Amino acid sequence: MSEKLVLIDGHSILNRAFYGMPDLTNAAGIHTGAVYGFLNILFRIMDEEKPDYLTVAFDTHAPTFRHEVYADYKGTRHAMPDELREQVPLMKKVLGAMGIRIVEQAGLEADDLLGTLAKKGEQAGMQVRLVSGDRDLLQIASDNIQIRIPKTKKGQTTIENYFAGDVLETMLVTPEEFIQVKALQGDSSDNIPGVPKVGPKTATELVQKYHSVAGVYEHLGEITRKSLHDTLEQNRALADLSLFLVTIKTDCDIPVDWDAAHVGNFYTKEAFELYTELGFKNLLRRFSESTAKEAVSSPVSENVRIIRNNAALDKAFAEWAQTPMTDEKGQTPKAGEGGQTLMAGEGGQTLSTSPSTLTAVYLIYDKDFGLPDTLLGAAVAAGGKTYYVSVQPDSDEATSADEPADEPVADALSAAAGAMKKEVIRQEDFVRKLRALRTAAALAADGEISPCADAKELLCANAEESSCADAEESLGADANQLPSSRIAVFGIKEQYRFWGIQDFDQGIRLDGILDLLVAAYLINPLKSDYAPEDVASEYLGQTIIGEKQLLEKKTFRQLLNEAGGEEKVASFACAAADALRKAAPLLEAKLREQGMWNLYCSMERPLTYILYDMERIGVKVLPEKLQAYSDRLTGRIEELEKSIHEQAGSDFNISSPKQLGEILFEQMHLPGGKKTKTGYSTAADVLEKLAPEYPFVADVLEYRGLSKLKSTYADGLAAFIADDSRIHTTFHQTITATGRISSTDPNLQNIPMRTELGREIRKVFVPSDGYCFTDADYSQIELRILAHMSGDESLIEAYQGGKDIHRMTAAKVFNIPFDEVTPLQRRNAKAVNFGIVYGISSFGLSQNISISRKEAAEYIEQYFHMFPGIRRFLDEQVSEAKKNGYSTTLFGRRRPIPELKNSNFMQRQFGERVAMNAPIQGTGADIMKIAMIRVWEELHRRKMKSRLILQIHDELLIETAAGEEEQVESVLREGMMGAAKLKVELEVDCHTGSDWYEAK
Repeated sequence: MSEKLVLIDGHSILNRAFYGMPDLTNAAGIHTGAVYGFLNILFRIMDEEKPDYLTVAFDTHAPTFRHEVYADYKGTRHAMPDELREQVPLMKKVLGAMGIRIVEQAGLEADDLLGTLAKKGEQAGMQVRLVSGDRDLLQIASDNIQIRIPKTKKGQTTIENYFAGDVLETMLVTPEEFIQVKALQGDSSDNIPGVPKVGPKTATELVQKYHSVAGVYEHLGEITRKSLHDTLEQNRALADLSLFLVTIKTDCDIPVDWDAAHVGNFYTKEAFELYTELGFKNLLRRFSESTAKEAVSSPVSENVRIIRNNAALDKAFAEWAQTPMTDEKGQTPKAGEGGQTLMAGEGGQTLSTSPSTLTAVYLIYDKDFGLPDTLLGAAVAAGGKTYYVSVQPDSDEATSADEPADEPVADALSAAAGAMKKEVIRQEDFVRKLRALRTAAALAADGEISPCADAKELLCANAEESSCADAEESLGADANQLPSSRIAVFGIKEQYRFWGIQDFDQGIRLDGILDLLVAAYLINPLKSDYAPEDVASEYLGQTIIGEKQLLEKKTFRQLLNEAGGEEKVASFACAAADALRKAAPLLEAKLREQGMWNLYCSMERPLTYILYDMERIGVKVLPEKLQAYSDRLTGRIEELEKSIHEQAGSDFNISSPKQLGEILFEQMHLPGGKKTKTGYSTAADVLEKLAPEYPFVADVLEYRGLSKLKSTYADGLAAFIADDSRIHTTFHQTITATGRISSTDPNLQNIPMRTELGREIRKVFVPSDGYCFTDADYSQIELRILAHMSGDESLIEAYQGGKDIHRMTAAKVFNIPFDEVTPLQRRNAKAVNFGIVYGISSFGLSQNISISRKEAAEYIEQYFHMFPGIRRFLDEQVSEAKKNGYSTTLFGRRRPIPELKNSNFMQRQFGERVAMNAPIQGTGADIMKIAMIRVWEELHRRKMKSRLILQIHDELLIETAAGEEEQVESVLREGMMGAAKLKVELEVDCHTGSDWYEAK
């Protein structure tokens, strides 16, 4: 069997990947999308071809031999975007780390290098696969050389394949003739002139008949069409020049070193580290466990201990409680100043930056929410030591007091699993100590902990006397020197059930706890996910194994039950805890430097507990009512389906865009048909324009809406009803770039509101027996924020005077008396008002309210004339964001906007819209979070039975106990209206009801 050689056109594939992938960046802001796309194409080719040899060729910046002949060669090419240019050396660095041979040579193009290597490989008896986006390379296709041309769109790659026969079948000429066609027709992308007035069709016909440029001129007298004859006759020099320029040189004087090109192990330690730095998590699974272990900065050393008995645990906790927080040089990290006072509740005092105890805790637990036995183990790091505590909640084995507490993980990894002692810590013992550690941190932050008795009491609460003795001995007599305690965790919201934190009668106090997940999000809110390995890479320059890589498709419980599994988990957890301990002061310093430390302390940190509490409580759903609602939808959907088929005169799949498009634009001949490669577009914006005049289209839109409503909500919600008849959604505070809270499993943020039938799904959400719902919603909060932040006198005056803002806007924009504004004009003005907040363009507004672009531009111009302060404010926001690279809310939350520096015009325009909107939307999110804290704390301060259970955009829902209705409404109004002091008063609509629909 022949050996196989794969050749890759580096710049071409990188360019294809750049335009086919999203604009990805890593934590340092380095653009990585083209490199990631290139690697995906590379791995696909390697998996399909399994070659023996691989080489990637790149162009150089030096002029080539073609430029010496024709100075304007490729003179029409646009400059490479900066975002792509910076990825070229990065791509070469990645390939180098993977041991992949790179070739480039001044004076030659990559095509010439590839052509030469392809022919030499063929001569050596190899099968050659040449991967490029440049069709010029089709000229070297043969029975042994296949040209593979990838196309990447929206992250999906397809590949066209051409042997010599495929070129003939597709291009209607042979590979040798293909380049003759290119010479005659020219190529504007490379500034190759060709013969004037000779297009692709004519060029192909000439070459099919005469086989080459030379053959055409040998038979020039046979060409009777005067215009063609004359242009060929007058431009022989251009034809010959063009043939020279487009012909790939296949005899370049370059070294051919097949040994250097031999495919080896791509998945090296250096590549693993580089992939981690670039954020290519999905590609790390390709690396072996041994390589990953070699690459990681593991704390597996003599300082790491596995603890399996209570006596050792008590002693370790005593050590953790008195270990000072220092950096790697033994010094207390310096934190920058910054931050500002928030208009929140009483919680969240600024932590002391004096030397303090820093303990990092990383918990290993099952993801199933609410199970009492989900804690499987934990790593705790402090003072340069990292301990892994083995926690087996279901074990009845006795603990061993004489088991050594200093067994290194390194030894454990080398020991056979069967030879290791399995005496374990009972889960309740460890959870009790977690609570003690947390309490110590909170009290220490308040300066309330000092005497030995206090520390011992905290550490030994409910413990056996022997454990207390160990703790007391370890603390020593001079416990007055005990410094402030602090705890670093990652994703505390998911861990609260183990920490035993509850009952905040005087406000949520979580002082002493630094959640690095939330901190990392605040510093860089553009990332889609965060993990300890990201923190280690971004802040410490260390590589550690991630959870996905460790588990693959297993759970922690499954891995722990495998031979050697506990050691793998211990090593992973210790590395994570060690990284959190080292990174915690750095993230705190970064938050202070960026002025977001108080934002974290007073808003985001207390919010973690509120979201946990809301998830824990859930919201009750009536399954039988949900089923009845689903049945109603089914009935209406079937009615619509029958009507649509009757109107169309035939049965067809209404959900098929292709079939629907043919019905609408070919059979019914409706206007506005836009044909694409896959058929007519039937997108919502196309159909919504037709719906007012064509009932058939309106029915189709209703059918679509109800079908989605049924599948997503009526049927979809049923899968999430727990045994307690409640839905426990998951709230996220580290997802959106603007700071808004989102929800998943299920997503309750998108409960339909546009149609009456859609709104009726809220009837299935009901309070517990003896309770009702109280719903409070901010009124026009973003417009009120705009009035405050812009300082526009007209808008402020309108709000202070209690005017209908939308009606007033309509009167001014449409130049009509206030009392004569029609409902349609008010709706259009509302679209203008809210569109301005989002930096809407004249095109966007014209699409929204079905007017011409010119009219929309006039509306926007009149709007800014009426509210000049708003235009000034929006322009200032864009200017400041361009200067700083980010926008800021009233409360100091930053939203980076890298798009403002993008070379792509559309991306820069998007960045400008973000710069206008993010301060407003982000401030709205901040105010809602402050309101949630104020409301939740006040309910608990008054010891009320009523509970906050849902937050949806600008809306809060409280399950209200009988007899507390007036108090709850008062708490909601005061808490929400007092969340911020603006130049215009915040307004809240408040309603009660026996279900969510009635309350809303």
